[in-house]
Amino acid sequence: MFILPSERTLKATLAQVSIRPGISNQLFNVLSRKIGRNKRDRICTIIFDEIQIQPHLDYLLHEDRVIGFEDDGTKRSGAVADDVAVFMLRASSIVSFYKHIVAEATAVGFNIIASVCDMGSNNIKAINDLLDYSKRLQTSEDDVVLDNVIRIPLRDNQYHEVIPLFDPSYLLKAFRNGLLERDCQFTWSRGQQQRIVAKWAYIERMDQIFDSVKQLSLQDVHGDSDDLARYAVGYIGGFLVHKLSLEKYECDICQRNLQHTAIQITITTGWWKCWNMIVKSTKG
Repeated sequence: MFILPSERTLKATLAQVSIRPGISNQLFNVLSRKIGRNKRDRICTIIFDEIQIQPHLDYLLHEDRVIGFEDDGTKRSGAVADDVAVFMLRASSIVSFYKHIVAEATAVGFNIIASVCDMGSNNIKAINDLLDYSKRLQTSEDDVVLDNVIRIPLRDNQYHEVIPLFDPSYLLKAFRNGLLERDCQFTWSRGQQQRIVAKWAYIERMDQIFDSVKQLSLQDVHGDSDDLARYAVGYIGGFLVHKLSLEKYECDICQRNLQHTAIQITITTGWWKCWNMIVKSTKG
């Protein structure tokens, strides 16, 4: 059995580590020494997210300073912080940190191929700003900047390209939330092209029809239409993948409008399945 040190010992140890907002040059110095020579080991992604915290101020006696104000490592305001992000709360700061981190990580030898974040409003705005910024970096008419690729300038006047990705589980959640509020119209081509509509009411109807498997309940997973406080992404994915799978819309019991909704669900949950396959393959 492993016995943890006392709380006092842990706090004293952490007090010796300087952890401050902003870019940590010490971290990149350590990474530059630890990175392997194998190019495959240098391929990586940047993942950033933000969390909400309870606004509060703390006085650090050993540093003689008060923490808890908005601070991005370069400037500090008098406003009390209520969010913590890998980069920072504001989208403009995220853009700056994004470019800085990609440049620094590339300089020490990493090959960043993609970035992953959820669909928070700050993250979406930051990605759009980075894509617009990349378009302005076109060096000549022959220089092609792809629409969905972020281009980051490096120190040697070269560029590094990063593919921005949104976490597929949150794409699934966003689809669920959108379907709760409005219908989804899309084009389906199976023999002949046709415009069809998916509705949340049809999903509720399908839940009643396919009630033989009660491992997941629609009410337990999603709650009422006016109650969006339940954001259990894993349960959302599990429900949509397993209960509204591809074979559902092919069975005779489904009415046509239910079939259309199941088709859209099958397409959407393809993101979830592909993501899980990638994760499982990387785990060995």
